[in-house]
Amino acid sequence: MNLNLQTPTCTIICDFLYTMYSYMERCLDGVNLENVIIEICVNLHGNILEHLRRSVISIPGGLVVSKNLGAFLDVINSFKIPLLTTMYDSLRQIGNIFLVRPENLRNLLEEGLLARLDAKFLWSFVMARADYKQAKSEVLAGGFDRMTLSQGDLIHEEK
Repeated sequence: MNLNLQTPTCTIICDFLYTMYSYMERCLDGVNLENVIIEICVNLHGNILEHLRRSVISIPGGLVVSKNLGAFLDVINSFKIPLLTTMYDSLRQIGNIFLVRPENLRNLLEEGLLARLDAKFLWSFVMARADYKQAKSEVLAGGFDRMTLSQGDLIHEEK
């Protein structure tokens, strides 16, 4: 049984990042190396966020997402660039939105790192849950106070 739940795409990207960093380390140093790595990893971060928003993700799919995001964070941590570590840790926390049961979602959104992120930004990931209608009911029924969402924000367009 294969317990490596990362997708092949994730494995390829992680291998690429390690290899790229190894080559760049030979050619660049100091701030130049850091700036190039930051540029590449910030763009990847944006692409991952957009992919998560466009997908419909079930709780079992959330486990795969979590494993992928954990692998990305491991690679990023190896670069020892605090800005990237913070960004990818946030990404890993966003991935937890797809893991928790609907009745626990409100607590996740209101505590820790996610509590500091924009509510409308987070809601776009809640909408990507396969069980969005139930998750929405649980979050709103629990009085998600910091959410100042308009009715338009709460409408889930079928994907």
